[in-house]
Formats: sequence, structure tokens, C-alpha cells
Amino acid sequence: MSIEVFALQRIAVYTEANSAFADRSLPGDAADLPFQEGSAQLALNRDPLNPQVVQQYMDARSPVVLGPRMATLTVTVPLAAVGSQSTSPAFTDWGLGILLKSAFGGADDSNANTTFTGGTAAAPTITSATGFSSGGAIGWVDGSGVYHLHEIDNISTLTVNLHQAYPSAPSNTNPARGATTFYLTEDPDTSIACLVEGKESDNRFALVGGQLTAAPTFAFPLGEIPTVTFTLTFADWVELSPAAITAATYGETEHIYTEGFLRIKAYDTGTARTLYDAAQIDFELSGPIFVPVRSPSGTAPQAGGMTAYRWRRNRVVPIARMSMNIPHENNDWFDNRDALNDYHIEWQIGTSGAGKAVTISLPRAEVVNVQPVNQDGLAYQRVTFEATIDGATDDASTEIMRSAIRLHFGA
Repeated sequence: MSIEVFALQRIAVYTEANSAFADRSLPGDAADLPFQEGSAQLALNRDPLNPQVVQQYMDARSPVVLGPRMATLTVTVPLAAVGSQSTSPAFTDWGLGILLKSAFGGADDSNANTTFTGGTAAAPTITSATGFSSGGAIGWVDGSGVYHLHEIDNISTLTVNLHQAYPSAPSNTNPARGATTFYLTEDPDTSIACLVEGKESDNRFALVGGQLTAAPTFAFPLGEIPTVTFTLTFADWVELSPAAITAATYGETEHIYTEGFLRIKAYDTGTARTLYDAAQIDFELSGPIFVPVRSPSGTAPQAGGMTAYRWRRNRVVPIARMSMNIPHENNDWFDNRDALNDYHIEWQIGTSGAGKAVTISLPRAEVVNVQPVNQDGLAYQRVTFEATIDGATDDASTEIMRSAIRLHFGA
């Protein structure tokens, strides 16, 4: 036994199938989670339940019964890029990828890079379309070394039709870079397990059968590290045998700071992009949020954990809002609000080279509010959009095409 520093910790995350929900033997495909020091808040719960049997003396109480084990974990993770790679990484390769896949439900990953062969800024051509898909993304580094990670509307043979055009047409033989894309599905079929370790060898716990019970919270302070905060509830937890803390290996993590391109265009109309000089950009997610599917039997209840056999994503709308603070130069956004106009929004964070960008898209978002605001003493307006499903991306015949929000990590 020793007295150790609390801040020295490690969290590794795993993916559980619903068929292995809350299995106390930790599943494979572990990845260390590069969370911010001091942000992890862990609670290992087993509530005392009072039978409330009548007593005969003033201060007596019934002996309690220990209730089911449950755990909660809140943790903040830098929203990092994945770095320059020949193939976009599988979601199991890095901790943030595992959390996003389990929460959002869908991942389009392992897309190999190829080569541009010509075409236009809005419809470049490539050598091979293998791995690229409608609703995914394709990256290009221009002649100045600036990385552009744009969302794909559809692919026609070897022509990639973009929702929003590149600033110019890629040159013949320029690399065309793949991306790992996370998207919403109706009923995600996995949950999360975690290994949580402290410096003290006895401070080791497995958290199993976990899912988001609050929406992820994004923060994009300009010029600083972007972050995402997750709040998870676990169906069970167990003490692990003593062992020395394992040195973490943070795969697929290229840290970036908040700079980039806020691109907006009219929904399903044209491809010309407009860049906005926003002093503040906020993405507020209302989900995904999960509720337990209750049951008296199953792996978790029989082991003393939560009386449930899986998690189910619940309905919350709108799933996402985006707000931007821009100079109040005219009243066009008030007119757009009154006309209930829809827009396609791409917020690319990071531009300094291949693999150093994350693009968050709201494929279809309606202007719902415009208000004058004071931004550092300047006259600005705050424009707020609400997301709905995408009905334009290649006719939205799959869940990645319909998804109301998509996250792209460019290779």
C-alpha cells in the first residue's frame, strides 16, 4: 500500500456487443483514452435500500439492503485529429473513436487514400472510389499546404460530387485523402466497457455495460484546444486484482487547436461555399441519449448490477443546434429566419496539413433564431440553426446519408 497522486490515472475503453452486455470479462479491442488530466469524475455506486420496517424506538432504523451496483463516469477528451495516414483508421484503433462509434452507432472507416486525376473544384475525379461513400468525406492539401476536408454528396463512377466545392480544383496526381466518419443510427447495438486505473496498485476497476446518459458536450474556444465531454452510466462494476498501472499508448491522436473553416451554403442548392468569420461557434447536442431496457434477469442483474439487459437510444429533437456570432453587417439572416431557409453547414477544425482536421457537418439545418449581441464591444448577431435528417445526400437511402450530424476525421 502506498499514498499516490490522484491525477496519475489511465482509462482504456472497449466495445461490447449487446450479446455480451455487462460481461465482467473485459472484451478485446482496448484503446487508451487520452482524456484531460483532472477531468475524470468516477462514482462507484451501490445504494443502500431501506425496507422501512416499522420500529419501536425513536432512533431505530431498519437494516439496509445493498442495491444494484452502477457506476457513472464523466470525462473530457481533446477533440484531436488522427494524423497523416495512408488509410483512415478503424474506430477500434483509438479511444475517442470507440466512444463515438458506440454512442453514434455508425462508423465508416478504413478508407484508403487515392489520387486526384482532374475534374472541377466541386466534382474532382479520382483514381479509385473504393472506400469513399455518400455522406463520407475526402481531403485535399492545396499548394499552400492547407488541408480541406469536405463532405461527399455522391459518387458517380470516379467523380466525387461535393456538397461544398473546394476553393479550387485539385491538380492531377494530388493525393485524395480518406476519412473516418461517425454518424447516427436508429438503434446502436453496442455498449462501452472501461478499465480505470490509478497509480495505487489496488485502485483498478472494470466498468461494464456503459452508454451515454447525457449528450456529448463540445467546446471550440478559438485558438485553444477543442474538447468533447462524455457522461456515461455503467450497468455494473467490479474490483480488479492489484497490478501496477499500465503506461498508456494513445493511438491516432494528432492534437490541433481551434482554427479552420466555417462553411455554409443553401441546402440542396449549388456547391458554392461561403466562409464565415465567426467569433464564437457553438454546437449543442441534445443526444444521443440512452435509457436502460429494464429486466430482472440477464448478465448484469444476476451479477448484482443494474436491472437491465441493454441500452436503447431515446428520441430527442432537435438532435443538434449550431450557433455562430458574426458581425451585424446587414439583416439578411433575419430574412432567412423569416423564410425558414435550410442550410448545409460544415465546421472544419484544423487546416495545417494532411490528417490534421476534424469536420463536423449538419447536412440540413434550419435558421430558427437571430439576435443582436455584444461581441467584445462590437455589434454582432448570433444566428442559431437546428438540425434535422439529411434528405439530399444521394437520396438518403442509408443511415449515413440520413444522419443529422456527421463527424469526419481526415487521414
